[in-house]
Amino acid sequence: MRRSLVAAALASALCAGAAAQEKPPTPAEQELFFSATHRYFETADRDFAHPTPIQGNWKISGIALPREVLEKVYAKNAIRVLKLDLKTR
Repeated sequence: MRRSLVAAALASALCAGAAAQEKPPTPAEQELFFSATHRYFETADRDFAHPTPIQGNWKISGIALPREVLEKVYAKNAIRVLKLDLKTR
């Protein structure tokens, strides 16, 4: 459930790799985008569908980023984009 809340928040702040659209991405489009993005960043899988076919119709391979980089990509970008204040009290 937590992932779906984050995905919904990100979907309202971002346009899943495309220019501004008239309507937000559907839950199925969000799941496709986030699962393919996860697969790209976190695995070394080869030759799978690109998460945003509007940018081209080719296969991509995962880049298996280290945990420290993933933290920057996911958490720190989400904090910045969503303007979250996570200071401890």
